[in-house]
Amino acid sequence: QLVPNAVQQALYVLVEGVQTVPVRFEIIDCLGQVVRAQVGETNRQEALAMHEASAGLYIIRIYTPHTVITRQVVKQ
Repeated sequence: QLVPNAVQQALYVLVEGVQTVPVRFEIIDCLGQVVRAQVGETNRQEALAMHEASAGLYIIRIYTPHTVITRQVVKQ
């Protein structure tokens, strides 16, 4: 779950799971550069700061022990 999308200051991410396990978040710009990386846990809402990012389209990748989730997010 990603909220809000389009984001202005921070993107809030919640990855639900049966167990609480570590996850890694990466925000990637249109050039493929990782502009933000952060470690969190499942079943806990994580805030990813985006206030310094330029407006545009970004990819968020969420790495869990069993899968990689990829979503698009718009920065206003």
